[in-house]
Amino acid sequence: MLADGPYVKDMLIWITPEEARDRHRKFGWFFRNWEPVPGEFYFTCKHFDRETRLCKAYDKRPKMCRDYPEGKCKHGCGING
Repeated sequence: MLADGPYVKDMLIWITPEEARDRHRKFGWFFRNWEPVPGEFYFTCKHFDRETRLCKAYDKRPKMCRDYPEGKCKHGCGING
């Protein structure tokens, strides 16, 4: 994953815990009533297309994205999209 470090650093966008919660509720991923953990940091990805809910850089995505969740990603993106 270290080899992907610069790419990952460039693709991530910091969001507030409230934004993370609102995104979970809007996109309906996993747990609709999910609440952020106080003191945690949350990010979204600049490659996430909100309309299609797909990754715009799918062919170039880093290992952490290819492996999430458990290698079963179906051209989508991570939790906080």
